[in-house]
Amino acid sequence: MKTPWLMVLGLMLSVGCSTPQQQPQQLFGVSAALQSGEETAARMTRRYSETPSHCADLEEMAFKCSGVIFRGTEASPEFHAWNPAPNAYLRKGVSFSYLRADSKFRKLAYNYNHGFVLYPQNDQPADKVTIEVRCVFPLDAASELRATDACGSNPTYPEVSAPCQPQGVLTGEQWLQHFINKAHSQGFRQCGFKVHEAMGMAAAQGFHEAVRAMGLAGNLSFSVQNELILTPWTQDIGDRLPIEAFFYTPEGDGGLAGAREDQKDFYKVTGILLPVIRTTLPATASANATFQFISSEQWTPGK
Repeated sequence: MKTPWLMVLGLMLSVGCSTPQQQPQQLFGVSAALQSGEETAARMTRRYSETPSHCADLEEMAFKCSGVIFRGTEASPEFHAWNPAPNAYLRKGVSFSYLRADSKFRKLAYNYNHGFVLYPQNDQPADKVTIEVRCVFPLDAASELRATDACGSNPTYPEVSAPCQPQGVLTGEQWLQHFINKAHSQGFRQCGFKVHEAMGMAAAQGFHEAVRAMGLAGNLSFSVQNELILTPWTQDIGDRLPIEAFFYTPEGDGGLAGAREDQKDFYKVTGILLPVIRTTLPATASANATFQFISSEQWTPGK
């Protein structure tokens, strides 16, 4: 089991004849917290750098053991950033992006500059739920327009935007040709690769080819983030979600403040204090993303 940056254990308090209540009790020492936060950044760096076509066997999609799966969010006192939006259940999907040395991009959707990172499935703690990755689009697919199924067709262009494999689009080269011939440089017309677990080796191959398609798309792919669609999870199960860290990007204003607000909110709801990781996206296609844990940027309980 992976150890979060800072886990607050329960303390049973009894006052008179009142019923004992669980309260946050123990904060690990500063050195341990620093080491664990730094380890999180190191894990993300390692996964970003590793570019396997699959994991331990040919049926394991590469996102289970490599790359960084993350979601840009907004901080707000009106909702918890880690809960799916209400329309996610209608469209059967929550949008994330996948960052790896061979699938780079320079900005997030809507120019978000903070959010949260998921553990890869093979490394997530045993007490966390597993969230299925349903499909992957090499470019942002404007999936909000695929209102009844985020992995399905755009209703305005139902045929060309349908999932790739049923259309006979099985390789990165075929995806790029399909995009050039039929999508006309518009991501909402593109097809996405299905990667349902039940598909076995075909899912692992589909994800590999989607990553290859990003590389083949060159500057087009670098300028527009990709889009993974994950199955929506139940509301208000923060302590069971496989969230590894919160992150922010230094571009724009308010990224660190937003990440710290989410860090604080998550702690108050779950008793788990996760690290904030400074994530610098590559400025050019030849550069690499970096991940840093900076102790002075962390919110600390009691402050």
